[in-house]
Amino acid sequence: MKYVLFLLLAAMSVYSQTYSHAHKILKAKCGTPVSETFQVRPGITVTAFYTPSGAIKSMSIAPDNVSNDGSQKGAHIDQKILYALVDDLVPAKDRGELVIGSFIENTCFVGRECIGINGAEEDYKKLTILYSANAVLITWKDSPKDN
Repeated sequence: MKYVLFLLLAAMSVYSQTYSHAHKILKAKCGTPVSETFQVRPGITVTAFYTPSGAIKSMSIAPDNVSNDGSQKGAHIDQKILYALVDDLVPAKDRGELVIGSFIENTCFVGRECIGINGAEEDYKKLTILYSANAVLITWKDSPKDN
């Protein structure tokens, strides 16, 4: 039993050192990450997008649609869970005063095709929250000037 425990601890140490080494090499070659993805609950990820100075400029909450084998999964997030995650990540007191809330049927980006987003948008003094049927995008208005 002690031998198995020793092997397990040794393997974990090697894995940790290998990961740490690979992370350092990647950072040295590519620089600071522009985004990071975190699993906040089973099947749900939050991706933080950074400014060049490292401040968060936006976050998306979405289902983890990729299996370990790389295939797509058809995941769905309950709306109550989405709202709870938003409240946890950006509490009401950190959003500023609500300016306006609106419903959205679809969105068209200049130079791109239109995508259907049936959802809602909440525009606050400090940030905007866009809710779609299965995801959320939070965008800060006053991110540090990195230009």
